[in-house]
Amino acid sequence: MTFPSPPPTPPQGAPRVKKSPEHWTAVAALITAVTGVVTFLVGFIGLPAAGVNSPTAGTATVTTTVTATPAVTGGSSAPTPTAEASHPTSSSPSEYWSGPLLVTSGFGFDLDLVPPEQTSGTMAADFSLNVTQDGKAAFTYYTMAVVPEGQSPSPDQCALLAKTQGLGDSTVPVGRSSCLITGEGRPALVTVTALTSGTVSLDAHVWNTAE
Repeated sequence: MTFPSPPPTPPQGAPRVKKSPEHWTAVAALITAVTGVVTFLVGFIGLPAAGVNSPTAGTATVTTTVTATPAVTGGSSAPTPTAEASHPTSSSPSEYWSGPLLVTSGFGFDLDLVPPEQTSGTMAADFSLNVTQDGKAAFTYYTMAVVPEGQSPSPDQCALLAKTQGLGDSTVPVGRSSCLITGEGRPALVTVTALTSGTVSLDAHVWNTAE
């Protein structure tokens, strides 16, 4: 049997080929390029690499809050409820009847009728009237009150005046007014406009009772 001969053994102690400076320069450039790419990628994704300073590492994150204000277009804003709207005040009593009256001395008028009627019965009349010798109108009624000179009371004020200062008898000169409350509870204002020896001219305002 014939065996193949082994390959020749290289001579011992052969010198290694030295690397040229250009070779090591190329290797250094390659390492630098690789390091730069790695640094860029790490900095781009925000994760600092070991031994490499990331450009985004340590940068504070700023959060901005934007408040949106709705724009007002055309229409007016909704009104704010006022105290008046929440608590409406009661309206003044409406007028029941008004006009001139001519009263014969010794008679009276029922002001709850429309138009009022003159009557001699003291139970039906809201007041009875006579003319005094000194030329004044003498009313007889238990809830009539003379209005202070120069004042023009409202229906509510007239009712209050008659209730709190009403007299059974009152003497009223021409031009002055008196407040009273009718038999059915209506406030009334009567003003003496003229006098003769046997008649008295009045201007009367009668209001409905307050609701």
